[in-house]
Amino acid sequence: MFCNSKRAASLITFVFLIASAFSLPAHADKYQIFSLGDDFSRNLMEIDNAGNVAVIINCPIAPDFTCYDIYADGVFSFQTTDISQFQYTAGGSAPCNSVPAGVFFHCNNGHIAYFADLESLGEIGIFTGPDPVADFLVSTITSGLMLNALGDIAWIDTRKEIIFEAVDLTSRETPEPSTFVFLGTGVLGLAGVARRKFFFHS
Repeated sequence: MFCNSKRAASLITFVFLIASAFSLPAHADKYQIFSLGDDFSRNLMEIDNAGNVAVIINCPIAPDFTCYDIYADGVFSFQTTDISQFQYTAGGSAPCNSVPAGVFFHCNNGHIAYFADLESLGEIGIFTGPDPVADFLVSTITSGLMLNALGDIAWIDTRKEIIFEAVDLTSRETPEPSTFVFLGTGVLGLAGVARRKFFFHS
């Protein structure tokens, strides 16, 4: 009877460890920051769900129209007078439960970006979560902040007078199918061993 209880406790511990492995807290996302040029006669217009940033410029090709420089993941792509094809979803501000009170923030698809002066850290800049150290992105003073559904952030640094984009690399990481197969096979194998030990030696 004691052996059965011991084996049952071992099996419960095993299941708990597996469950814990899949529920570890996520760490701060990784970003790559790009300069999109100065803001002289240029202004940040929009960042879409694919990571494309539209910057309003003085229009050399059609003076009577508004022109936009389009950047794809920090790299100039093309110039256009029409950005109606941009797909943007503003996630709203409701999910931002852990953002410090009184800060300017955006929430979109579970991502957070806010500009703050945190005296405890001694930093003025953009943050991407509630942890003032792990979630600190960059030191800046900004006149605008935009966030898309991938977690990419665009802003104007008013001190440097430069438009920036921070591409969220973490949201773009997709585990290979072989990784899922390998992980699933290992979990099933361990479960099978635990089952044999528990049921056939009880």
